[in-house]
Order: sequence, then C-alpha cells, then structure tokens
Amino acid sequence: MQSWEMVCNADYEFPLNIDLKNIEVHVRGNLGYVTCLEVVKTKGRTWGKQIATNVFERVDGTWLICVHHASHIEE
Repeated sequence: MQSWEMVCNADYEFPLNIDLKNIEVHVRGNLGYVTCLEVVKTKGRTWGKQIATNVFERVDGTWLICVHHASHIEE
C-alpha cells in the first residue's frame, strides 16, 4: 500500500508515461509472469523507477492479469 500511497500523493502531472526495460517473459501452461524495470516519466522528466512483476492466467484463451507488484528503486 505504501507504493500506491506514494503514487496517489505525488505532485506530478498526468499523463504518466511508463517505459518498460529489461523485459523477461516466462510461461508455464496457463500461468505466466513478466518482470521488468518500469521508468515512470511525466512532462519529460523521470519521476521514478521500479522493478515490477506481473502475473497472468490464461482463461478461455485470453491472458488476464492476476497480480501486479512493483518495488520503488531509490536513485
């Protein structure tokens, strides 16, 4: 919850742009996960970086996100 509080209370302007780097995709049957570095920018300046993991489940042929987790990286 602390990371969402940080996002909601930040003094940046929308829209946010999120650049994904170092993307790794892993699939095992109907489950998969993606890890990456998210670089969050607003109005051309970097707001922060975080390591993210997204977990997906394939349901009736469609990949649905089940979990998103991100940990902020101090610069």
